[in-house]
Amino acid sequence: MKDQDEDTPPVGAECHICLEGGEKLTALGCACRGAAGYAHVDCLIKYAASVRDETRKFAVWDVCLTCNKEYTGDMHQALACAWYEKKRFLKPDDEERLIASHNLGTALYNSKKYKQCEELRSSIYWRFYYSRVHGPDSPNTLRSGSSLANVLDSLERSDEAAKLHREMLTRKRRVFGPLHISTLNSAMNLGLTLNVLGQHEDAVKLLRKTLKTKRSVLGPKDQRTLQAANALARSLNGMGRQKEAELLLRNTLNLQKTILGSHHPDTLSSSDLLENLQLPEKIKDLVSSMQEQT
Repeated sequence: MKDQDEDTPPVGAECHICLEGGEKLTALGCACRGAAGYAHVDCLIKYAASVRDETRKFAVWDVCLTCNKEYTGDMHQALACAWYEKKRFLKPDDEERLIASHNLGTALYNSKKYKQCEELRSSIYWRFYYSRVHGPDSPNTLRSGSSLANVLDSLERSDEAAKLHREMLTRKRRVFGPLHISTLNSAMNLGLTLNVLGQHEDAVKLLRKTLKTKRSVLGPKDQRTLQAANALARSLNGMGRQKEAELLLRNTLNLQKTILGSHHPDTLSSSDLLENLQLPEKIKDLVSSMQEQT
């Protein structure tokens, strides 16, 4: 049976905040399943504006406090726009305004508005960099630098992206240490960029080490560990090692379906990659079948 489209609420679904249904229910896009995975956009905006999780500061605007996974899709974009609108009149170097702007940049990135995203993220990075409060090595500066490098990748400016990824990785190793999740994510992003640049051996070497460390630090089922496994599979495929890539990706996809659900962007990314890996074999089988029939 085909999975139900996540954008279509199941019968009886209701907003997990106001406990009412209606046509305006929107999928949260996190890891919450079934009826618990929907809310009215306006309800969630009001909730986010009224509740602050002091241990994670502004996380309520982009992370579901039930499953601890980030919102994605339409809900993430709606929250990002609402947060930015509420804070854009604050001083240009206000921390919450800058973080809300960074979150809006992520929404632009996810909707493939890369040029607008690059302009916004570049502005945020340099504001943090030259801020007397933050400076070059603050967590917010390093986070925004990595985000800027990612959008340079999407704009196919891979040489610039690789240079910035290397810089962020070096600074994060010094500031956070080699085992910090932000450091490991920078290593993963650099590996992906090296793969795009055709430096497959260097990419695989870096991504193997990153995946091994993430499994040790975060556990084999953590979402961020599975993202590293997806990245390694891409680079293995780039080296022409399809069988190894396919085996790794099958295991990764099975875990993502269980932990994140079939409709999560990470799951769909692995599913699409696996389908592409299997395509040559499917074409070969089809040709072989046609030849047998003739």
